[in-house]
Amino acid sequence: TALLVYAIDGFLSMFAMLAVLDVGARTVPAQIEGAAFSVLTSVRVLAILTGGVVGGWLYERVGLHMLIVISAVFTAACGFLLPRLPELPRAVDSATARP
Repeated sequence: TALLVYAIDGFLSMFAMLAVLDVGARTVPAQIEGAAFSVLTSVRVLAILTGGVVGGWLYERVGLHMLIVISAVFTAACGFLLPRLPELPRAVDSATARP
């Protein structure tokens, strides 16, 4: 069952990363899309590496219950920040786009 959970987590995490890359591709100028992809990927890897270290450190310091509370607070903070994000340009459908 651990292998199944790991596989599902990887599958869903890739959808989240694709969403982040899509937002990045639509918000940066066309000339620097490759650099933006590299920066976003590097930040993701850094977050994954430091997340395990910081999570382990917090688990030892504050325990599981408080770690869950901290996670919930940061998740709720993201919910308050979402309405403040600027509107992204809509994707252009290639079938209806005019030359």
